Amino acid sequence: QLNFLVGDNCGSCKLGEIKCKAGVDGVEKCINRTSVCDQIVDCPNREDENNCRIDTSQLFLCHDNKQYIPKYQRCNEHFDCNDTSDEQNCTELYHCTNPPVYEPGKRIFDRAVYTESCDKLALCEDLDDECNATVCGNDLPGYCAHVQGPNGFICPNSQSALIGKEICDGFPTCNESARATSADEQNCTNRFYCSDHGATRLPIHIPLKAHCNAITDCYDGSDEENCSTTTHFYCEPGTAQYIPRAQVVCNGVFDCAKGQDECQNCAISPFSSDKFLINNYVLQAFIWIIGLLAILGNIAVIVHNGREIHDPKGTSAIALSNRILVLNLALADLLLGVYLLAIGIINSVYANNYCLKDIEWRTSSSCAGLGTVAVISVETSVFILTIMTTFRLILVTRPFNSNVKVENIVLALAVVWTISFILALVPLTWFQIDYFANKAWFTNNPYLTVSTRKEVENFAQLLWSLEDQNTTYFSSASTALTWENMVASISLLGNAIAVKRYFGYYSAHGVCLPLLFPDPQQDKAWGFSLLLIIINFMAFM
Repeated sequence: QLNFLVGDNCGSCKLGEIKCKAGVDGVEKCINRTSVCDQIVDCPNREDENNCRIDTSQLFLCHDNKQYIPKYQRCNEHFDCNDTSDEQNCTELYHCTNPPVYEPGKRIFDRAVYTESCDKLALCEDLDDECNATVCGNDLPGYCAHVQGPNGFICPNSQSALIGKEICDGFPTCNESARATSADEQNCTNRFYCSDHGATRLPIHIPLKAHCNAITDCYDGSDEENCSTTTHFYCEPGTAQYIPRAQVVCNGVFDCAKGQDECQNCAISPFSSDKFLINNYVLQAFIWIIGLLAILGNIAVIVHNGREIHDPKGTSAIALSNRILVLNLALADLLLGVYLLAIGIINSVYANNYCLKDIEWRTSSSCAGLGTVAVISVETSVFILTIMTTFRLILVTRPFNSNVKVENIVLALAVVWTISFILALVPLTWFQIDYFANKAWFTNNPYLTVSTRKEVENFAQLLWSLEDQNTTYFSSASTALTWENMVASISLLGNAIAVKRYFGYYSAHGVCLPLLFPDPQQDKAWGFSLLLIIINFMAFM
């Protein structure tokens, strides 16, 4: 909203205040942020009213589209536009009845000679560009009732004369003690009146196009109330507390005190909702039942077969090998039962508020650990079933010539468990982060919050493109598109900017399972998922 910062340090001011630069007495003053650009000087050095944004409805855009000038400077016999377009086509404009008199060596900047008529914006000194019934007909603004011919606008109480640009600017001049009833700010067209009519702090009203523009202009915030929900998200419905929907809703940062902005169906998942990690009640019950049965049933199988293996007297090599295979299969299935039970517990812990914990949970080491357990369980079960099928096929096809050795079965199982552990743990290795991490959760970063790798790459490349302008700042960083290099460059924008956590291979959903069919354009780890599919397919065949 402003082109300047008031003061260099706001640490000693309260929340919502801005520090002025020290005056001649050396005293620093804190002012409310709403006091900036309110046409009232509050800072000792006047910086709260310098370089303020001007309503473009009162500006003329030069024909080169590079420069704005106040409309009252058009056709004033002085070139204000660099391309001189402000002094062109003057005959097509309305010539004020009583234009200001320009004396040699002296120019008056705030009173128009030529202007557009009947646009509800009075710029002539006596307002005849808007209050001339001959030109504008009977559709005259309400403030024209106080215009007295060539004398212009006369305040009804003080009898003070005002020029056109002082009318309907949102800042009362006729009666500052009774702002809401000041005649110069009544019946203004194309303006939005603040709910408190400037009772606490000016302005009384603002340009209509500033209504619902995601910038609070009224002191009471009423200009941003009851706006479209496509642009505004209200933390508490019916209040002025809002955040821009497109910028900060579902961005991983709790902008609302209660986190409502992150509970708008942000988690795109076939399993989860704002309330629950597992949204389907039937699936919730299924997870608990299957998890408990898997744990209890497989423990029983492990105990039974463990006893038989511990005392193998009278047991053939074939029977012993089969019991060892069954015991290991039960161990693998037991892990899956532990995984299901853990997911059920997490769902209960986060019940009704899962959306507040979704990102934190999916990027946690606990979720990655559960995903690892699930992959170990599934892959080991697949491999063991393959061995058991092969083992039994050999026994069927060669019932008398099969030479079964328990040592070979144990060795095969050791290889199976090793391969399963490697497949499950590879995504957790730090040196593979550039391959498996497809998102990052940034902290204290106004530009990036929860961002995909592509978004981070684009932002980093934008920073690196600034090397020519700021080689001291950026040239020390490598421009290889690795997470380390990109985060290092982005961190140069502020010491507090950092990646809190990465979204890894097991962070796709709240259930901590990897995506088996990821988008190759968005996820570099698609090849690893394809490898798992091929391995499982070959085992099935």
